[in-house]
Amino acid sequence: MRFWLNRGIDGFRLDVINFISKNQSFPDSDQVVLKGTEYYAAGPRLHEYLRGIGDVLAEFHAFSVGEMPCVYDPEEIIRSVGADRGELSMIFHFDFVTIDYGPKGKFSPREWTVSELATIADKWQRFMYDHDGWNALYVENHDQPRSVSRYACDCPKHRVQSAKMLASFIGLQGGTLFVYQGQELGMVNVPKEWPLEEYKDVEIWNHWKDYKDASPDVQRAVLDQYQKKGRDSSRTPMQWDATRHAGFTAPGTEPWIRVNPSYRQLNAAAEVADANSTFHFWKRLLAARKLYKDVFVYGDFALESPHPNDSDAKLMAYRRIGMGRDAYVVCNFGEEKEVWEGLPEGSTEGTVILSSVVKEGKTVSGGETMELGAFETVVVLVHRE
Repeated sequence: MRFWLNRGIDGFRLDVINFISKNQSFPDSDQVVLKGTEYYAAGPRLHEYLRGIGDVLAEFHAFSVGEMPCVYDPEEIIRSVGADRGELSMIFHFDFVTIDYGPKGKFSPREWTVSELATIADKWQRFMYDHDGWNALYVENHDQPRSVSRYACDCPKHRVQSAKMLASFIGLQGGTLFVYQGQELGMVNVPKEWPLEEYKDVEIWNHWKDYKDASPDVQRAVLDQYQKKGRDSSRTPMQWDATRHAGFTAPGTEPWIRVNPSYRQLNAAAEVADANSTFHFWKRLLAARKLYKDVFVYGDFALESPHPNDSDAKLMAYRRIGMGRDAYVVCNFGEEKEVWEGLPEGSTEGTVILSSVVKEGKTVSGGETMELGAFETVVVLVHRE
């Protein structure tokens, strides 16, 4: 660590760092899914090792973010990231990205609800605020499918709105935001038509061994899960422009994996040139985080809706609470119009500071409802009296 820190790096991203301590008696596991993790996901010497890492980081005032899968107890996680623990700066939890895992693991289906997603957000926001920890915010990385395809709609009609809405959902919560390459463009999963032979992910091919002799119906169901959750969708070449191979490789050079054919319309050059693109929405969102730091960086968090038991809800709203002003972040996760109940009756007038459609600058009165279209998002700033 000192070798790299002495050369000026600012910190480390630590892969599956919670796996570094094992039960040395190596007992057999009774778990069917994620077999053995009960003995090494948070092993007996984990915090001893993390404090050693933290001591070195402290010498350099350096940063760390640890990937921490298979640990679902917040009390265990806060032992790694609590401000007084001297271990990690923050961790990547996995609750958002395992929400669609079925009873047989990642490649088995599960339907999730917006209220579940909202409950997860509220759980981690509140827990870190109440226990002097800090969140790492992400919905995409090199191990995850594209968020637009996973949590919203990647069809041409709704793709852009979906990408902007998800940017608001994750980007305005409290914590340090991580944006994965292509997420700022709203890149989507590989096509459903891709045959198995197009996939490169070793996780998929190892899983397929158990299904290569299954019935055609079962195989189609498994392939559907590969397209929805496989890692290849995040590993296809970055879509720079509409030229051959999306501008990723030199002429005559084949990339290691096929380019997502969406590159012809969905690429960086096109989005930079379009003021209404997902790219420019992300720019406005990040500018808002900086402009209203007291709200979006240092402010508190309160989930406004939906109710945890409302399994049919499509609208999610949360409030960030700053110094004398609040921001309401409203996200429609559905294909139909939804009505937001708006600012509390009697509150001062608010202003739309961020919108996925042309609503920025619009004023909103207390008690006034607002209709949001399919996958629309709006952010309203209110000054408290």
